Amino acid sequence: MEKLSKRQLGFLLAGALLLVSVIQPFTNRAFNDVFVLSEGYSAWWLIILYLVGGYIRKYGLFRNIKAHRTGIFLSLYLIITLLTCFLTLMLKRFADRFCIDSNVFVKYQSITMVAAAVFLFLAFENVKFNRFFARIVGFLSPLAFSVYLIHVQPFVYDITITGHFIKIGHLPLPLMVLSIVGIAIAIYLVCSAIDLIRHCLFKAVKLKEGLLNLEDRIKLKLNRRKSN
Repeated sequence: MEKLSKRQLGFLLAGALLLVSVIQPFTNRAFNDVFVLSEGYSAWWLIILYLVGGYIRKYGLFRNIKAHRTGIFLSLYLIITLLTCFLTLMLKRFADRFCIDSNVFVKYQSITMVAAAVFLFLAFENVKFNRFFARIVGFLSPLAFSVYLIHVQPFVYDITITGHFIKIGHLPLPLMVLSIVGIAIAIYLVCSAIDLIRHCLFKAVKLKEGLLNLEDRIKLKLNRRKSN
């Protein structure tokens, strides 16, 4: 991010997204996840997303796009995703014949989902919060990544989530939607509380300060070795 030029970084991201967001989703079943993306649940995919976000921030990509256009693009990519899902389901026999996953366009690394995520990010970037909501967002946002890490951790996911919410699919539609939203909020709050406890414990034992002191000592020893 720091050393590559804008053109070099652009070519790197274009090549990476072409391979993992355009080509791999259509060849995943045939070549058995050759890039080890685990359908978007791997560290490799997070690194690619980090580079995409870094490129947008560093070079102000879409900086001049207006808020309503952001919403239009977001809606467009979501509609395209839905239409392609219906199309692949209709052509399921054709997809199976060529080893194409019928859910290819709703996988995290799908190019339509990536584009929708970018414009969703830009839409919220343009939102102006008042002071009260800004403080709430500022408090919760550092915990968001931990929510992801905690709830998809295999031990947590397999024991507390997998198979425990099947009955929701048999509820009436309004109640099913409310249940899904309520469960999602509950998972978010529980995982945030876990990370908040972790944060308080680390602060109490002054872990960050200790690691910074250790880093300074290592740097000092390395500098002494260089000078000698």
